Amino acid sequence: MLVGVNIVEIKELLKIIHDAEILSIQSGSKDQLSVEIQTDFGQKLKLDFTDVKSFRFIDFIQQNIISKLNFLNLNDHTNHDIEYYLKWVTSLSDAGSYLNTESIENFIDKITAHELQLVYFEPSCGVEGVILYESLEIFEVV
Repeated sequence: MLVGVNIVEIKELLKIIHDAEILSIQSGSKDQLSVEIQTDFGQKLKLDFTDVKSFRFIDFIQQNIISKLNFLNLNDHTNHDIEYYLKWVTSLSDAGSYLNTESIENFIDKITAHELQLVYFEPSCGVEGVILYESLEIFEVV
């Protein structure tokens, strides 16, 4: 469920997110995550993810540019694609995913039913990440 965000807003976000820079990633609690970005024309946005089930970001460096955001769902991606990102988000650089086959299937079912969302931050340079969550709100930072 995309709380506070409708399809028009997502489509607009996807248009302006290319070449945006990730300024910060904040985890206030186990199930909340905020990502602050600045578009290439100076607009700052805060993406607040709630009911986060898992997240993983790697290679956060001095400049972190987003190529695009992929909101993964079965209309756009195969089960295999979603399974790959579910395993990636629940693994570490030196350890495999903690999910078993049944857990992966349950998450795929919830993503299919739009009870959970899976978003992949595809990098142009720097940070790469995936978030598995229930809801997203987008705010302009002034």
